[in-house]
Amino acid sequence: MTNETGHIAALRVYSDSEVRKAPTCRGRGVGKYFGVISAAMFCLAGILQLFAYQNLEAPLVGLIVLLIGGLVFSPRSWLGGRHELRAFLLFFSICYFWAGVAGIYLIHFGDISQKEDALWFLKLATDAAGGISHNELRGLTEGAGAIFAWRLIYDLFSSIGFEQGPYIAIAFNTVLVSISGVVAVKTARRIFGADQRRLARLIVLFASCGIFWLFAAVLLRDSSVLLLTTLLVYVWVHYLMRPKLKAALLLCVFSVISVAVFGFLRTEFFFVPLAMLAAGVGATVLGGTVSRLSGNSVVCISISIGDHGYGGCARKW
Repeated sequence: MTNETGHIAALRVYSDSEVRKAPTCRGRGVGKYFGVISAAMFCLAGILQLFAYQNLEAPLVGLIVLLIGGLVFSPRSWLGGRHELRAFLLFFSICYFWAGVAGIYLIHFGDISQKEDALWFLKLATDAAGGISHNELRGLTEGAGAIFAWRLIYDLFSSIGFEQGPYIAIAFNTVLVSISGVVAVKTARRIFGADQRRLARLIVLFASCGIFWLFAAVLLRDSSVLLLTTLLVYVWVHYLMRPKLKAALLLCVFSVISVAVFGFLRTEFFFVPLAMLAAGVGATVLGGTVSRLSGNSVVCISISIGDHGYGGCARKW
């Protein structure tokens, strides 16, 4: 991102169509092994899920959501692409592996850390709640939004004959974390284009983050918070890279919606959209004009907000 004199070069702005059609910057690296790693990790995850829950439904649920996610993010889908598909498969397989490990600790070793909030959320999300309405949920917990989503997933799988095991909600959490990773990849592509080396590094870093494993593997609402925060980062980067009226309207609408949604997930996270607003205004002022904003500045803004948001989730848990 710098020229020969050491000054920051003007950042190329990539449109959505350019991002999808841009030639890939090829090079040797770990990216060529993502497919093999994904397949191996998912097979191991299925074995662990089967051992943890002693039920064929557990790995079957994982396979179903993995196939659906693969279709959604396939290169032929307008939401997907080659990098997005590879990222989703890798993120899901690794997170589902650790979900199997967490399941073994819960079922066979009675993990105390999962017997409080996680089991409480499981009870509220399933028929064990005893007919508690959605309005009553808001008075019981601030995580009513996540519980409502889990109820929808449980109702869907129950309608096709599945039991209401914890593995269903955990598979859903794993999907949310995996989608967060795909959004991160899309954000990087808006900044750097189809740079395979950078995208491969990002995928490796995301897939190896223990906090994200935790969000996926335990029945807690932090996977929903992660996805919402990551989407908010993407919308901000989209605006900063191309500050047009349409992008500004999208940013305003999504920021207002996110403030409301955070109230149904973690009320203390209402500050995240406001913090991003402060960071975005600061970036605009420091950059002189948004069009000359360096890629490093955008990345620093994203990491700064993400660190406060994701770190807050971990400390709260």
